[in-house]
Amino acid sequence: MELMAEVAANTFEALDPQGSVIIFMQSDTSTTQFAHVLERYGILAHDIMVYFDATLQSRVDEVVGSQVHKNCQVFIATEEAARGIDVTDTTLVMILDIPKNVASYTHMAGRTSRFNRAGAVVSVVPVGEMGWSKSKMHGIFSQLDIRPTKALFVES
Repeated sequence: MELMAEVAANTFEALDPQGSVIIFMQSDTSTTQFAHVLERYGILAHDIMVYFDATLQSRVDEVVGSQVHKNCQVFIATEEAARGIDVTDTTLVMILDIPKNVASYTHMAGRTSRFNRAGAVVSVVPVGEMGWSKSKMHGIFSQLDIRPTKALFVES
C-alpha cells in the first residue's frame, strides 16, 4: 500500500492534474486505510462511496449553501463502487491493480476524457506480479488497440 501511495504521489507531481482524480484499487483493499497513507504524501483523498453517500444525504444542505465536500478532488474507489457514479470533471484515472478483463479496464478508464474533455489514464502493474500481469495487460491493451507508454518519471 505504501508503494502504491508513493506511485500516486509521483504521478500527481509529474502530471499535475487540474480536475478530479479517481484512484481505483483492488476490491479487497481498504479505501479508508489507503486514504490515510496518501495523506502522508500530501494527497487528501476520500472514498468515493462515502463522498457520494454524504452528498446525496445532504443535498438540501448544499442547496442552501453548505460547503460539504466542495474541496474534495481525489476519490478512491473499487471498480464496483464507481459503477453508476459520474464525476464530470475527472481528468486523471489511476488504476493501481490489474483489471479483471477488457470490460473492467474500459469501465475504469472511461471515467475520464468524457464528453470531449481531456484526460489521462495511468495503469500501474504491481511489482511482484510482472510476468503474469504484464502479459494480461498486454492482452487488454491489444484488444483495445492501446499503445501504452512508460511514464518519463518511472525508473527502469
